[in-house]
Amino acid sequence: MAAPTIMVLDPTDTVAVVLSDMEAGETRDGLTAQEPIPRGHKIARKAMATGDPVLKYGQVMAVASRDIAVGDHVHVQNCALPEGSHGVSAVQARLPEAPARTTFQG
Repeated sequence: MAAPTIMVLDPTDTVAVVLSDMEAGETRDGLTAQEPIPRGHKIARKAMATGDPVLKYGQVMAVASRDIAVGDHVHVQNCALPEGSHGVSAVQARLPEAPARTTFQG
């Protein structure tokens, strides 16, 4: 079995992580890169219109700042932070709610 070359972190993700540099026109796991994509960067798994959420880890990590086609390099040139998220770190955004219970019987 060959080592994976693209990593999908959650089945709902609109992007996948490229595990080694991809050349334009190269196909991996059914995705053809429309432009060179560096290792560790994202490739679009699904088409996204301007304003659509960009999902990674099953979470909104950005919104499309322009239309993104399947196979495009997804990075700062076509993504923006969601409205109202400026100044919020990823850690802050994912903190769970504190439990309502204040005692422990243990």
